[in-house]
Amino acid sequence: MVNYKGKKMRILFIWPCGYMGFGILNQGFEQSAINHGLCAISSVLKTKGYRCNIMDLRACNNWNHFENALKLLEFDVVVMGFYSVDEGYAQKAIEILKKNYPDKPVIVGGVHVTYSQCETFSLADCVVWGEGDFIVADLLQLIKAGRSLPKKLIAPIIEDLNFLPFIDRGLFNTGYEQAHPLFPLLPVPFHTINFSRGCPWKCSFCAESKNILWKKYRARKPENCITEIKSLEPVGSLMIHDDHLPTGTWIYDFIKTWDKEIGRRIPFWCQIRADWICKHKDIIPEMARIGMTWNSLGIEGSQRMLDFYNKKLTTSQVIEAAEILHRNKINIFGNYILGSPTETMQDITELEQILQQIRPEVHSPSIYTSYPGSLLYDFVRENNLWIEPIEDPNSHYCMTRFPYERKIVGVDYNFIFDLRNSWPQKYKGKLKYYE
Repeated sequence: MVNYKGKKMRILFIWPCGYMGFGILNQGFEQSAINHGLCAISSVLKTKGYRCNIMDLRACNNWNHFENALKLLEFDVVVMGFYSVDEGYAQKAIEILKKNYPDKPVIVGGVHVTYSQCETFSLADCVVWGEGDFIVADLLQLIKAGRSLPKKLIAPIIEDLNFLPFIDRGLFNTGYEQAHPLFPLLPVPFHTINFSRGCPWKCSFCAESKNILWKKYRARKPENCITEIKSLEPVGSLMIHDDHLPTGTWIYDFIKTWDKEIGRRIPFWCQIRADWICKHKDIIPEMARIGMTWNSLGIEGSQRMLDFYNKKLTTSQVIEAAEILHRNKINIFGNYILGSPTETMQDITELEQILQQIRPEVHSPSIYTSYPGSLLYDFVRENNLWIEPIEDPNSHYCMTRFPYERKIVGVDYNFIFDLRNSWPQKYKGKLKYYE
């Protein structure tokens, strides 16, 4: 047993983001973006005196490079979080860790193990469901005391996000994110930021659609959000990556605080539902004034598919919201899904007509993918609609939303791949510049 008395425990975070390949760090937005979950845990641990470092798989050329790079680092405990798309890379990384350092505890968490409700994962010593900001520090105390880690731990929800320290952006220690804005019209330095957690809706394709432990929607106070933005200076642009920008009186207070504390326009990207835009159309010009340059709009599909997805939305609201955004020189990042279960040719035709009217400046077509934790995942499983059994360890099922693997029974993938490639060219809008 290691004696940690009088010693600062060294924590190695691992970000196994490998689905885009090896050696891709700093080659684009996703290749340079920081992981907010790991940065949030690191910020808490550093306030408690822990030494934190990170191994980013995107900086490795191959698995041998990863294994050799580990030998150059000094660490006592490994903390890892990952998305469903990187499940295989996470498993391989842990296997390499345990082969070389069998006595080093490995704690695993993140959205995949949470929403999949994994009881165990690979050779990890402990699996954490939920928000790990504070619970990881508790687990480290167990290790310090020489006690065994639980195989699974459910973290309590963090009710008040305002008490959290700002995320430790220095964990990744590259500055690469600042150089790679998501889209045009977002000047450097570019930063990603979150104002809230959870989502109040239950869209069936989303991993949060049936979750009850961590789904509760919570937003930070506008003043707290503005203070973090100011701490990032210099700021050229922002990506506010909440599931939905906080609503109600929050947005009015946010704009008022922005004007008082920032006093200039900072271009930003955010996500707001079409029905909210329609209901609050009078506030959209004010949002454009302070910087709203891009809105990620959930178009999704035909009215029948919107109902199937439990969007609680109409296609007429989507079209009206797009008109409001364009009128205010706000560009649209248009999200829609192809290849879903039950989708018909009539649904596809209706979606094409909607896109023809809206003409998003950027199209974001996803080939339907079943994510554990979603209601639609359960629907596909219960109706035996996977071409390959997704839960078979030998399955080639891919979790990326831009795959060319065949996934769902009865889908003409050659046809929808052609639509995915042709629609963004046929129905693309011209960039809107705010003056």
